[in-house]
Amino acid sequence: MFPVDRWAEYIRGGIVFLVVMWAVFGVWRKMRSEYESEKILGMSLRLTVGFAVGALAGARLVWGHWGWWWEGGAATATGMWWWLCRRREWDFWEWADAIGPWVLAAGTGISLTDAGQRWPNAIIFGIGWVISQWVKSKYRTFRWYKSGKPGLVGLFCWMWGWLGGLVVAFPTEGNIYWVGLKPEQWLAAWLTAAGAGAVYARAGREFGIRTGIWLRRIRK
Repeated sequence: MFPVDRWAEYIRGGIVFLVVMWAVFGVWRKMRSEYESEKILGMSLRLTVGFAVGALAGARLVWGHWGWWWEGGAATATGMWWWLCRRREWDFWEWADAIGPWVLAAGTGISLTDAGQRWPNAIIFGIGWVISQWVKSKYRTFRWYKSGKPGLVGLFCWMWGWLGGLVVAFPTEGNIYWVGLKPEQWLAAWLTAAGAGAVYARAGREFGIRTGIWLRRIRK
């Protein structure tokens, strides 16, 4: 007979799988009217595999042993997603608005499966999802977001998710700390700042000093 802990892990893994499939279905249902269903599902599969590879490799790189580093998986999947959108000439920001709220919803569900250990994450993701629905319905009326371009919802979800990870990062025995912060906290801080810069650029505003091609691409 398997020990109870082993069965608990199997059950949790099954629930996580169902939550991910639920999020993929939600994105597919929203985007299928504008894109081919097969390509949507194909991209979802690639991003899921990329997330898993990034999470495993990130744990090996940061901790020195195999594990599951959520932040590494998220960063890897986001990079792949950007690359796939550019390759297929899809609107990255339109996809960001569609995927972002589902990521927060899935994060809420997955956090709740961790035997109560990740309830702060679940609360933060859940609140973020609620706010994202409000942003989605109102962002074109924001006076400071004068361009009205798509992307604000996705960027909000991006920043909220990373900022939440920065705030509730749990101490881990044997982890590396730089100036009192874990590697994932540093990563979260940098990516949150990058998201804020992207929001500023998408709003139709300019930095005091131009940052080159990257900034011009964000405005498109």
